[in-house]
Amino acid sequence: MFTRRSRSGLGRSHRRLGPCAQGIKVKKGLFPWTASGRVIANGRDEGVTKLLFDDSPEADCHGKILGGDMIGEIALAIEMGADAVDIGKTIHPHPTLGESIGMAAVRMCRRHGSKYR
Repeated sequence: MFTRRSRSGLGRSHRRLGPCAQGIKVKKGLFPWTASGRVIANGRDEGVTKLLFDDSPEADCHGKILGGDMIGEIALAIEMGADAVDIGKTIHPHPTLGESIGMAAVRMCRRHGSKYR
């Protein structure tokens, strides 16, 4: 089914990864599409890319995209066991919708003090 505002996600939701669920701490990277040049140029500024990482040694990635169909990159990141630094260092062309995934990862790294260089 296609809708005007698509929605896709892989992994567990923020609620299921929250502090009440199995004692897991969650790190979140959020990139609002209002900050994306491509989205603004397309005249569609609604949407957000959200990456969730649990704080376990394995640092599983979980992702949600509201407004786009780029879930394939998040599926690949989960399959490869990528962490936020891996995703942030991956080349994301500008201006594209896909760069919101990289920007969400970079924001998470900077917010939580990960070694992103």
